[in-house]
Amino acid sequence: MPRREDDFSEETKRVLADRVGHLCSNPDCRALTKGPQLNPGKAVSVGVAGHITAAAPNGPRYNPSLSAEQRRHANNGIWLCQTCGRHIDVDPDRYPVSLLEGWKRRAELETLCRLGKTALTGSGAANLTLEEAEILSLAALSDGDAFMMRTDQTGEWVRAGSKDLYDDNEPGYAATYVEALDSLRWKGLMKRHYGGSLYELTGAGWKIARLLTPLMPSE
Repeated sequence: MPRREDDFSEETKRVLADRVGHLCSNPDCRALTKGPQLNPGKAVSVGVAGHITAAAPNGPRYNPSLSAEQRRHANNGIWLCQTCGRHIDVDPDRYPVSLLEGWKRRAELETLCRLGKTALTGSGAANLTLEEAEILSLAALSDGDAFMMRTDQTGEWVRAGSKDLYDDNEPGYAATYVEALDSLRWKGLMKRHYGGSLYELTGAGWKIARLLTPLMPSE
């Protein structure tokens, strides 16, 4: 059982749920975790605040180097539906820390992009996609640069910052980012440098990227 002092507070649980719009952070699930009961004065929640690294020794993905404060901090939490929350803990080898941290970042980033469409309105990006947001964020971590890469073996893919956005096991993955980079140029958020492979953030692109980069890991 988790030690009480290392478990999440009710406020931390609320923040974790709010930051992803009460949707499960598993990208293959994204179930809504809160809604109405039959009683018109009540709501029901089927979401859980999962620990990315366990709150107690012998728990899934336990990291002994963390302090009690770090274990109960929102940075160590991920909001999930009850089913996915159960899965990540009974099969921790299948759900390592790096995977869960990726789920958390993408869920928060997607929520920010969808949030009333207000944070991005007026900058040519009211319909910013998740892939476009990720390119902007990664580019901002590396002097605002992104590159259109190509080889005969792999075709085209995008390098944003120092990250290559392709997956050998999923051919369509790279294509979505290639399309996203081109879309960012037409939206006026990135500009192509003298017709070459280098793309740079515009002033409007930097403005949006600064909203997004807190949700991305340092390279």
